[in-house]
Amino acid sequence: MKHLFTAAFVFLVMAVAAQGRKGLVAGPMLGQVDYRVAKLWAELEPGAKAQLKFWKKGEQAKQAIALNQPAADAAAQGSNIVHFTLPGLEVNTSYEYQLMVNNTNVATGSFTTKELWQWRKPVPDFSFLTGSCSYMNQPPYDRPGRPYGGDSSIYTTMAKEEASFMMWLGDNWYTREVDYYSAWGLWNRAQYDRSRPILQDFWKKMPHYAIWDDHDQDQSW
Repeated sequence: MKHLFTAAFVFLVMAVAAQGRKGLVAGPMLGQVDYRVAKLWAELEPGAKAQLKFWKKGEQAKQAIALNQPAADAAAQGSNIVHFTLPGLEVNTSYEYQLMVNNTNVATGSFTTKELWQWRKPVPDFSFLTGSCSYMNQPPYDRPGRPYGGDSSIYTTMAKEEASFMMWLGDNWYTREVDYYSAWGLWNRAQYDRSRPILQDFWKKMPHYAIWDDHDQDQSW
């Protein structure tokens, strides 16, 4: 009976989490956060529409709305990817945001703009994370025997770090034989990897930058 209760509770938690992200495939992911402008990325379910509300931390009454900008190259392959640009920010200031998909709140997050230190003080100390060769398992298409991947818990640890940004050093996903021969296959591999639940908290914790290597093919972030 105890095991049945535990299983039911886990299923309920998963169902609530899935409902909370309805319409959202992956993200939101922080991109460049500059002095007065910040960028965010998200992937939505086909046909979904998104808006992003953002405000200075502690001043929620002064919300503004940034409309999404669909990525045309993604749409050509059936992916609904949107980019948000948040202008008019103040330097060295914390902001909060709320991602709305189909008029429903699906994710929240925060970020802090850069400090204007030039000609004013020494370069501030900062730290950042790096990593490469991210292999997300998909058993039907993994290599026979013991495949790469197997444990992605490092992303939970990384999402807890107070780093300035994450630099992906290549092989940010591994395209496989079933992906190579079509543009759709390449986009689909990127979509599968970026939508893994274990990555979602990491995407919004800090800005992400990337270079590419052979297994990334020609996909861009």
